Amino acid sequence: MNFKSKELIAVPLFALLTACGGSGGFSTDGGTTDDTDTETDGSSEVVPALGLLDGGTFQSGALSLASDRLSAKGQTTVTVNIVDDLDDTLLTTATAVSFTSNCVEQGLATITSPVVSSTGTVQTLYTADGCEGSDTITATLDNGANALANIIVAPAELGELSFESATPTSISLRNLSNAALSNVSEVNFQLLDKTQNPIKGERILFSLDSVQGATDATLTNSFDTTDADGIARAFISGGAEKGTIRVRATVESDTSLTNQSGIITVTTGIATQRSLSLALDVFNPFSWGLVGVTVNASVRVSDFYNNPVADGTKVLFSTSHGQIQPECEIVDGGCAVVWTSQSPRPTATDLAITYGGDNPIEGDNLTNAIESLGLFLKDDDGLTVNDYIGKVAIMATLKGEETTLPDDNSNGLFDDEEGFLPLSEAYLDYFLNGQFDTGDYYVDWNDDGQFTQSPSTTFRGSRCTEAAKAEGHCSALADINDTIYLDMSATVVPSGILFFEGEPVTGENINTINLGSNSGGGAFVTMVIQDFNGNSPGNGTSVAVSATPVDENTEIEVLSDGFTVPPLNRGPVVSGLSFRITETNQIDDGAFLGTIDVDVTNPDSTISSSSISLFLGNSTTGDSGDGTDTPQAAFRLEQVIDNGPWTFGQQAAGMAVDSRERVFLANGEVLWMIDDSNVSIYLGTNDGDFNFVDVDFDENGIMYLLDDQTSGQRILTSSAAGNFSIHREFDSVTFPNFMGVIDSNQILVTGREGLSMITESGTNLVHGSSVFNGSTDCATEDFAVQSNGSYSYQPGCNGSAVVIGNVADQFPARFELSNTFTNADCTTRDPSGGFFSVVEFNQDESLVHIDEDATETTGWSRLSSSPTLESAKAASDETFSFDYCAIAAAPSGKVFYQTFSQLWVFSPI
Repeated sequence: MNFKSKELIAVPLFALLTACGGSGGFSTDGGTTDDTDTETDGSSEVVPALGLLDGGTFQSGALSLASDRLSAKGQTTVTVNIVDDLDDTLLTTATAVSFTSNCVEQGLATITSPVVSSTGTVQTLYTADGCEGSDTITATLDNGANALANIIVAPAELGELSFESATPTSISLRNLSNAALSNVSEVNFQLLDKTQNPIKGERILFSLDSVQGATDATLTNSFDTTDADGIARAFISGGAEKGTIRVRATVESDTSLTNQSGIITVTTGIATQRSLSLALDVFNPFSWGLVGVTVNASVRVSDFYNNPVADGTKVLFSTSHGQIQPECEIVDGGCAVVWTSQSPRPTATDLAITYGGDNPIEGDNLTNAIESLGLFLKDDDGLTVNDYIGKVAIMATLKGEETTLPDDNSNGLFDDEEGFLPLSEAYLDYFLNGQFDTGDYYVDWNDDGQFTQSPSTTFRGSRCTEAAKAEGHCSALADINDTIYLDMSATVVPSGILFFEGEPVTGENINTINLGSNSGGGAFVTMVIQDFNGNSPGNGTSVAVSATPVDENTEIEVLSDGFTVPPLNRGPVVSGLSFRITETNQIDDGAFLGTIDVDVTNPDSTISSSSISLFLGNSTTGDSGDGTDTPQAAFRLEQVIDNGPWTFGQQAAGMAVDSRERVFLANGEVLWMIDDSNVSIYLGTNDGDFNFVDVDFDENGIMYLLDDQTSGQRILTSSAAGNFSIHREFDSVTFPNFMGVIDSNQILVTGREGLSMITESGTNLVHGSSVFNGSTDCATEDFAVQSNGSYSYQPGCNGSAVVIGNVADQFPARFELSNTFTNADCTTRDPSGGFFSVVEFNQDESLVHIDEDATETTGWSRLSSSPTLESAKAASDETFSFDYCAIAAAPSGKVFYQTFSQLWVFSPI
């Protein structure tokens, strides 16, 4: 008969996995069939039993352990057999066995359960996880049969108690918590054994250490038990007192193991208006015509105690122009967003602007006006236009406290009798005038649909005494805000380089200066450099200063260095410029000594230059326009093209320049285009049969061409190279030689009959040949007209007088410029008003500016150049000036001059 032992024993059977931290596993061949506790074969009932079967001997109620002693967090394999209680044979039907233990039920150990087997042998894995001492493992069948075994788990050796985290590190005072700042911080400590494994189930004691103040902060719990990760948690709440504090943790079973947390700040955490600061890393990005230029906008803000506000506090951003990221979240007291250049840009279309009258200056006209007038452009309210053209406002807002006046009782709270500085609704100051203007974006704090200067009569904040709260204070937060401005810097053009006598900058800018009557004379001027909107040159713009003496016997010493425009500059750069004459042989009063030259290299590598001319004696300073032939404002004269491919005769001498400073020459069968120094055919024989006489642009930049065909005359327009269209045809002008465009319907043409107006309705004679006496053999004749109908006519060899008039006048003015006047060679309109002409004074050619209302004694001035036209003529290998010249002025102030196969340019200095 079979022997059945009822005594519980632990017998190692089979090939088992190692224990005490070793690796191991178990397996079954059971499927997912239903559990079966009993079976019948038609004649007997199967009763499953649990135990150990070894060599035919079954020990009921026994479990086998691979190791019955484990280290902390050790593992062991548990084995049990399922047999038929009638004959002690292994049960081969799918049967489930459940496992548990005291420590498993307490969460201090784990065991795989249940396990299903179809072989009669079941294995599972036991893992200690904080369990210490004796633990009883129990295996159970559904019919109640069970088996037991005891295991001993050694306690973990305490290693270290470390501070892990405090979340958040700043908490609010009592009753001041909000979405951004909690009143409670969770402080975590971790207990590890000597092998750096977490220890579970150890009790950790907590206490508070006040660092400074915060003596009434409290702990929610005085102890906690470590979890599976060895973590124990303390919870601290702020009281009514501001300060800093730490939590101390101690292991109860070994009080030598102790540690303290990092500092936790107890504060208001609410942002204050007085601490809000907004900054940019670049105030003058070169971005006017560019997309994608970035600037970092950073904000920092503190609470009433000047401590950082809570991490996660959101700051909202808005901008008047360009693009800006909408928000950032405060980390360690600050955060940043990126502003990017793009449309919209702050241009003249943003506002209604007039200058010196009722006529609005808009679009390109405004740009031209700014280029010409620089610092002195004003709107009809007398405000400087370049206070806001090209400037961008950036505003940061967030919920916070208004500024309170001194805390007399030092309680950290707002008392009803204490004062505060009320805020208006936050607004984005588009026009940089420090006040709200219609059209400014604003944050509607009280939701009344309109901007409110004083939306609240009570203090908006969080730090109020109960008495103050009873009076309505601290019922809401304000929209605290800060605004900062940047210049969307554009290109510096020559007219943006200005000189003024002395300091500070007052009066009109100058371009000539008197250095006294002999060598050794020096001078100081104030130099102003601005982009064409009157704003700061772009970050990185470089300025170089040099001197060009009039001859080898003259030496000019420049005492001022060049510089680079820094990223923090806003507005025009103002710099002193000193120089002196160290040697010269010039002794005549008014003698030209040379120039001080300023070269500005923009960030896009384009260069703009300007100069101030130096004279001995009492030469006139500036553009007086007093009708004198003494040289006035100075220009630099430079050759652009020598030996160009064009040929000029009387009926092929028309020239015009567009806003891009491309020069167009009407030359019979060909219209030439000179872009910088590159010459190309714009319209030619491949495009049609032409006889181009003149070319002009209207104020919208549309090109018009006077084409004198044998079959009749026509006016063409062109918008691109190789392309043209017929604008108007006429045949009533004999020998048409010059054209001036007022607008698309009013086009003036000179001929043998005089001055004719070509319109849609036909041709009308404006002035007859007694004034406009065009001929077939006069090379120096020329004509120009402004869009308002004012014109300049130079009869040339047909009569030396200059004719100034308007198409609306019955009789134009006709006069000689001075008693030294010999002839007027060629003329063009000045885009800024009036006309430029090349005029001979006793055979000495000079550039002259003539106002639209000039007389013989007023409204015109002779302009000096370096070198002079006479000097250039002497150095030229061709006939210079007088014969077949043409000039055209660009919006930048440059005047292009053509004679025969040469092209020159006068650049303002």
